[in-house]
Amino acid sequence: MRLLVVGIACAGKTTLTRHLRTRSTLNVVDLDDEIMRCNGGRWPDIPTKNAVVLPKVLAELCAVPDVVLFGNLPAEQTQQLRQAGFLWLSE
Repeated sequence: MRLLVVGIACAGKTTLTRHLRTRSTLNVVDLDDEIMRCNGGRWPDIPTKNAVVLPKVLAELCAVPDVVLFGNLPAEQTQQLRQAGFLWLSE
């Protein structure tokens, strides 16, 4: 199963991510954490994030067969994930 969970800021995505990581066997991924991981632990500037880091992160996630991804994405990237088999759940 591939699931994308989106929601506005402060909707509880991070809280739910932490809860699921400690209480389930699901492969739970926070998009912001992945962006920072792929950028050496630092938050990238917006052009670098959008042109370099985010495409790399999404390509990696599209290769994972079972993942629950929490984050917000522009429509184009959301469509990319849907084409890769992600279901979309909005908080």
